Amino acid sequence: MEQITENMSEKRVLASVTDGNVIAVGELLDGVYSKKLSGDGYAVLPSKKLRIFDGGDIELSAPADGVVTEIEGGRLTMRTGDGISVCVVMGEVAKLFTDVGGKLVVGEHFCTLPPRRYLRRSLYSGAIPVLFPEPQRVTELHILSGYHRSGEKAAQYKAIYDV
Repeated sequence: MEQITENMSEKRVLASVTDGNVIAVGELLDGVYSKKLSGDGYAVLPSKKLRIFDGGDIELSAPADGVVTEIEGGRLTMRTGDGISVCVVMGEVAKLFTDVGGKLVVGEHFCTLPPRRYLRRSLYSGAIPVLFPEPQRVTELHILSGYHRSGEKAAQYKAIYDV
């Protein structure tokens, strides 16, 4: 019988996907993300949403280095270098600048959201969730709550992976 050895990786970092306040998904008031039914993670409340009449779009950037594995239903899922999936929920009004198979670098702009249309369709108060769809592979998740600029460290985690 072959034995699978599980190792713990070094602490990894995820960045804020836009300028705004970072909170744990459990703090959202939506009933789906707050109960972590789609995975654990954090959400960013974009500071741009407060100025929707100033014009311009909310720009989203990659939370980590990785490859886009899926784009569906207003979600972009990427696989990081340590094999962990990370999903950014941006809504179906997003204008994407990448495709499946595209490589993203942390902080790289990959999408824009028109704030008025986005907020009208947002079910979670304008927050942009960043989730681990395989929460069993992530341990020691630490959310760095508070205001962060796009590309700045927003969370730390350790990943469990097979060797």
